[in-house]
Amino acid sequence: MIKTAQRLGFTLEEVADLLETAAHRHGQRDAGLAERARVKLIEVEQRIADLQVIRTTWIGAGIIALGLYGFVATFQPDADFGRVLAAYGGVFVAGSLAWGIVMDGFRPDRWDLIGAAICLAGVLVIMYAPRS
Repeated sequence: MIKTAQRLGFTLEEVADLLETAAHRHGQRDAGLAERARVKLIEVEQRIADLQVIRTTWIGAGIIALGLYGFVATFQPDADFGRVLAAYGGVFVAGSLAWGIVMDGFRPDRWDLIGAAICLAGVLVIMYAPRS
C-alpha cells in the first residue's frame, strides 16, 4: 500500500499521516483526510495531463523527423541510395525487435521472429544479389 501511494505521488510523510489518521478514526469519517485525498487526486490528474502533452509533442516531433528524413534522402546523389535505404529498413526492423527484447523486456512471438528473418533475408538479397 505504501509503494502504491508513493507511485501516486504521496510523500512518505503524507503516507504516514494518512495511515495514522486511518488507524485512529475507528470507523469515523475524517473530512480532512478526504480533502487531502481529493487534492492529491487533482495533482495526479494534472501530472497525467502533463504526460499526455509530452507524449503528443514527442509523437509530433517523431512524425516530422521521419518525414524530413525521407525528404532529405531524395537528394542523395548516389544512384544506389534507394537500395541502401531499403536494406537499412530491413536491419531497422530486426534491430527494433532486438531493442524491445533487451531494453523493454518484449517477448516476440514466432511471427515477429519470422518477419524479422524475412526482412534480414531481404537485406541479403538487396545487397548481395548478382547484378549486371
